[in-house]
Amino acid sequence: MPNLAAVRMAFRAIASNRLRSLLTVLGVVIGVAAVISLTSLGQATTSSVESSVEGLGSNLLVVSPGASTAGGFIPPSQAPITLADEVSLASAVPAAKAMAPVISQAGTFVYGTNSTSVPIEGTTPAVQQIRSLTLAEGSFYTAADEASGAPVVVLGAQAAADLFGSEDPPGAVGSQVQVNGLPFTVIGVLAALGQSGATNQDNTAFMPITTVIAQLAGTDTLSSIYVSARSTADMNLTTAEIDAALTAILQEPAGSQPDFTVTSQTQVLSTLSSVTGTLTTFLAAIAGISLLVGGIGIMNIMLVSVTERTREIGVRKAVGARRADILSQFVLEAVMLSLAGGLLGVAVGTAITLFGGRALSLSARPDSGADLLALGFSAAVGIVFGAYPALRAARLMPMQALRYE
Repeated sequence: MPNLAAVRMAFRAIASNRLRSLLTVLGVVIGVAAVISLTSLGQATTSSVESSVEGLGSNLLVVSPGASTAGGFIPPSQAPITLADEVSLASAVPAAKAMAPVISQAGTFVYGTNSTSVPIEGTTPAVQQIRSLTLAEGSFYTAADEASGAPVVVLGAQAAADLFGSEDPPGAVGSQVQVNGLPFTVIGVLAALGQSGATNQDNTAFMPITTVIAQLAGTDTLSSIYVSARSTADMNLTTAEIDAALTAILQEPAGSQPDFTVTSQTQVLSTLSSVTGTLTTFLAAIAGISLLVGGIGIMNIMLVSVTERTREIGVRKAVGARRADILSQFVLEAVMLSLAGGLLGVAVGTAITLFGGRALSLSARPDSGADLLALGFSAAVGIVFGAYPALRAARLMPMQALRYE
């Protein structure tokens, strides 16, 4: 344990070359700040993705045309899934609580002088329950609207803001908009949902599926089917029932690869969490390299310091300083430099985390455990990279050191 005199001597040695010490510390500051900020922002991103996926709806399954492979989806080779197939499927899957067919369309929405592109989902009213959609104003369309093919639309929060501005209230409900040149009445605006991966859930529009078939798509070929299982425990059973029923409905050959894919919310969440976790680890590892570079900078400066203070080392040894005293003195200086860099790095990393989280709309908070780990690692960097210069100083012979010019 270094005594107070050794600490004071280390402070004087560091302060005697302030600019050099500052530049040496800077490498450690950058390394620690990068590790802390990237780790915290990565964890916040993972949490945001998980929340967005969970917000799609409870116990959600999505049936998509085409087989799933490691490289993506293979388009269906047989007949596509139609609205009639979904009706047959709904009666053949007793484990499903609700089911909603979806036809996706691209839409150009115009209101007055405002125009915006909004993805359209033509589906049934059951989607509101399956996707846990809540309304900021107005109402969702009903079974009667679906039966009559009513030209009505429910807008996402972003789509409504783009069309009607940010007035309070926006006055969207009851207004008539042009969708691909056809008139539609806005009957509701959804509460904000946020991002789900790369998808903005607020830039969307829902219409009765019959309306989309008759006026926009011209076909009843489905883009997907939303299915809500009765409980989390029934997810596997529901998936198995969908596989068996849809294989029979599509009359696929026995033993062939299914011409459709059933994806559970849990699978999507697991995949996204794995990807974001891997990216966070990778970025933190890259940031750790800059911390090692900072350690090399400390070693370089300490070697220069040993060379500059050779005569001082000789004098101290001549008046009785032991090898262990010289060794501990230079290690102490290296540790003090790296710890100073670590403390500054924690402050900078915390600031980047807070401001970066606010800029990216993430609930990013510094992790005290990561801060302590970064400080401990920075101290270890000082010990490891300060050891060799300290050993060189401790091994100098007194007479050779005194003769050094």
